[in-house]
Amino acid sequence: MQVSNKILDLKLTYRCNNNCKYCCQDRKLRAVESDLTIDKIVNILDCEKDIDKVVLTGGEATLSNDLMKIIELIKTKGINNIQLQSNARKLKDKDFLDKIIVAGINAFGISLHGCTETMHESFTGTIGSFNDVICALNNLKKYNLPVALNCVITKHNVEFLGEIVRFVGEQKYATSIQFAFIHITGKAEAEIDDFVKLSVAAACIRNMIKTHKDTEVKIYTEAIPFCLMEGCEKNVSELRNHDHVITYDFRERRDFSKSISEKFKLKGPSCHMCLFNSMCDGTWTEYPRLYGFDEFVPVTSFRSEY
Repeated sequence: MQVSNKILDLKLTYRCNNNCKYCCQDRKLRAVESDLTIDKIVNILDCEKDIDKVVLTGGEATLSNDLMKIIELIKTKGINNIQLQSNARKLKDKDFLDKIIVAGINAFGISLHGCTETMHESFTGTIGSFNDVICALNNLKKYNLPVALNCVITKHNVEFLGEIVRFVGEQKYATSIQFAFIHITGKAEAEIDDFVKLSVAAACIRNMIKTHKDTEVKIYTEAIPFCLMEGCEKNVSELRNHDHVITYDFRERRDFSKSISEKFKLKGPSCHMCLFNSMCDGTWTEYPRLYGFDEFVPVTSFRSEY
């Protein structure tokens, strides 16, 4: 039986030092005081029981003025599994990186949206951000800690997924990479013409997995329904995602695991006939409202090729 871990996702701030074209967050949040205070986090940690892991996110979590104190506070509560999700720009500073690892960070989730400056910065909208993340990934090598990369699929990288995986594998930058489909909210709504359809993205991913099946880098997908991943269902992250995630930002507490299926994801009228219906959340709600459900055909027999 799969054991569900309780994960606490703390959005430390909505401030960010990138200007991502496809950011799914409301940009108005950058103009308000959005930082979680130490007192607020103390209250959160006192209220939430049996926490297995804390993930520090944002915005850009490394911009929190209280980051070190927050990490140390989490450690005093006996929570030893602390992941930092980051665009990694500040992690190019070796001293800063060393300090947060000494404080208690023992896993990283890093955003990397391409294997070239043009590819990555077409997403981030920030000159120099590619060199920063590559410098950070090189810095991280010496610590031998798990690094999971997240790559959001756009028209700028969809034809180069194999090159991205090869680049990551050859440089030994990460233990895994997740190719995520865009959540069409926030700033991303304004860039609708730059999106690729789910079926196109899924076909490129399947082909990439087939041609890179010997890579040591684990390859996953996010927000792409099982029906579009025929033969590669084992690479769908939702297959193994049984964690109970609670999120906090400066405004509210949210049971994200419950919200993902009830609010953020949507299934089609024929999804109930699919073999993967019980474990698939569908796709982001905005997608079928824009493109319909024609791409989603229920799986009635199982075949895994790769």
